[in-house]
Amino acid sequence: MMVEPIRDQRDADDEDASTDADDARIAVGIRGLMTDSFEGWLKANYTDGDAYEGELSATVGAQFKFNQTWGAQLLRSFDGNPAVDPDPQSLRLRLLHYLHSVYAKTPHESLDGQTPEERWNSDPRSLSFPQDQAWLDERFVTSFERSVSKDNVIPYEGTDYEVPRGHAGTQIRVDKNLLRGTLAVLHEGRLVAIHPVDLVANAYSRRARLVQPAALVETPIVQTAAQLAFQTEFAPLVDATGGYPKGDDEQ
Repeated sequence: MMVEPIRDQRDADDEDASTDADDARIAVGIRGLMTDSFEGWLKANYTDGDAYEGELSATVGAQFKFNQTWGAQLLRSFDGNPAVDPDPQSLRLRLLHYLHSVYAKTPHESLDGQTPEERWNSDPRSLSFPQDQAWLDERFVTSFERSVSKDNVIPYEGTDYEVPRGHAGTQIRVDKNLLRGTLAVLHEGRLVAIHPVDLVANAYSRRARLVQPAALVETPIVQTAAQLAFQTEFAPLVDATGGYPKGDDEQ
């Protein structure tokens, strides 16, 4: 996995965006050697910061290890050459031009006479992209263990996080989503997001105390005239034992 800082220079004519924006890109993917010097890769990227709002993208490509060919054809011309701008973006432009216009189109003995570009395009395997955000989130999760204090707090990178009650004095697994930077713990069978302790709120919040249930007070049943009249008219046909007190002749 690679974390790459990005400096995004906005359009100078845009009055609302005339300053630089700090952003970062997280990339994860797979890579494999096709030859000793030719390597292909597929990456899933997540970019966020001032200029980007959680943008997802995918990148496919190839890279070549610096070797004698690069040194002889390109790199040895850089040292002490006043025409070569040492700015990283200028050097990047020169390298990309050589890679795409010269090196990738040159037949290689190690590729059986094919050019790197031909070998890449002849690969019959199709590319696989992320299915959805949930699928991608599951693959950007790392886990670690933490000890929970008696106050249901765990430390992480110099910050205390409050976990749900019931875990004091135990070891707990913490899941971190690398894309969102959020932490979660397993509580009562489900993942629950945890947050930094709010010391100000806790200072004014009353702690829960064990409250004894109030004793039950028996209230005497009040017999009113209406209740007595109802019982007389709608009295049960059977008594408490299930018998019929009036007898069969009084039906």
